[in-house]
Amino acid sequence: MRSVILLLACSVQLPVSQAATLDEAVVAAQARSHTVGFAHQQHLIAKARLEQARFTLLPSIYVSGSYTVNQYEITMDPTAWVPDEFADALGGDIEPTIIQEKDYLSANLRVDQTLFDARTLPGLKAAQENRVAAHYAELRASTLLRAQVAQMAHGVQAAREATLLAKRGMAMAQVHLDLAEARKDLGGSSRRDQLQARLALSQSKRDLRSAQQAESGAELAFSQLTGFDRKERLDLKGSLVLPNALKAALEAAKINRKDLLSATSTEASAHAVHRASRWSVLPRLSASFLTNYTENTMFSNEPLSWMGILNAQWALWDGGQSRARKAVDRAQWHMAQHGSEQIAQQVAREVEQAWGSLARARQAVEAVGVEVALAKENLSLVEAALSTGGASWVDVERGRLGLQAAEMANLREHTALRLAEIALLVATGQY
Repeated sequence: MRSVILLLACSVQLPVSQAATLDEAVVAAQARSHTVGFAHQQHLIAKARLEQARFTLLPSIYVSGSYTVNQYEITMDPTAWVPDEFADALGGDIEPTIIQEKDYLSANLRVDQTLFDARTLPGLKAAQENRVAAHYAELRASTLLRAQVAQMAHGVQAAREATLLAKRGMAMAQVHLDLAEARKDLGGSSRRDQLQARLALSQSKRDLRSAQQAESGAELAFSQLTGFDRKERLDLKGSLVLPNALKAALEAAKINRKDLLSATSTEASAHAVHRASRWSVLPRLSASFLTNYTENTMFSNEPLSWMGILNAQWALWDGGQSRARKAVDRAQWHMAQHGSEQIAQQVAREVEQAWGSLARARQAVEAVGVEVALAKENLSLVEAALSTGGASWVDVERGRLGLQAAEMANLREHTALRLAEIALLVATGQY
């Protein structure tokens, strides 16, 4: 019966939670990010202002209506208001005015259309460029958030692997202590070797606690950023397509860096506003069409009437307001030019720095791979020499610590390489 239960227990597969991918973490972080939310609202504002600019090209239509009910007939006789001594001066041909007892409907339609305004098309161009700039700014904010999520995710993964290495180092130190105590009981080693093994075990425990604290801090920061559980499993597999040369990276940045494209659109928007202010001295023409329908025709027999109005407005003098506005718009355009050039220089610096960091990270990974191989070989030789008396426990401990340090360095350098690859893609705008 017991064997049957064991067989059934072995045949049952417990469900394993699926690891969260980097894309899922980015989506979760975007929903919680105030920076991305702010950039998104700025984009919505820019889109609304573009719609407002488009509406200036379309006519404005206004409709009004009323329904009037006069309950009583009212007679207004002007002669009744004049004293009798002045009645002869008015003459006898004045008839009273009668407001009838009736109800009637009235409706009005007004259409206004701008025929010529030199500021309309440049204003529309400015709104379009401003919308494009806000769109690129939102994309750049999302890119930076994605890079932050990736960096923190790889930091969590590295901290967890560092904890595993520390646990393995502590287990190795425990094995060495057990061997030292067994050899001491058999008379094959001294008290000093036993103390050295205990000291190594104590140090490995301290290393483990330090690694666990670093892991807890990294998991907390990642959880606050994404809203995931602290112990969420992560799947960070995937390859990155990197530029093959610095020149290619610089060219890619000119095309893909959203903050650079946003600055260029902002400059174009400021220039369009500057052009609109220069043309503001030209006159503005507009036309209006009005039509009225009423059932209370009074002195006319036609219930429907209409009229057309042509308006022209030319500001010959406004106290210097237009001149001041031109100066402000010109200064803002020049500021946008300086900002665009400054960002272009900053992008070039970031790309070159990221390229240099990637080259150094690749060299470091190659070097640390050799160090790990040498540390493993050294520890194997020392352990083999220990049994023959050719090495002491101090040498074994040094070999163990050397291997652990090399493995930790290997973990750090591989993480640094991955982060350097991400930083290069962020610098080129391809992440």
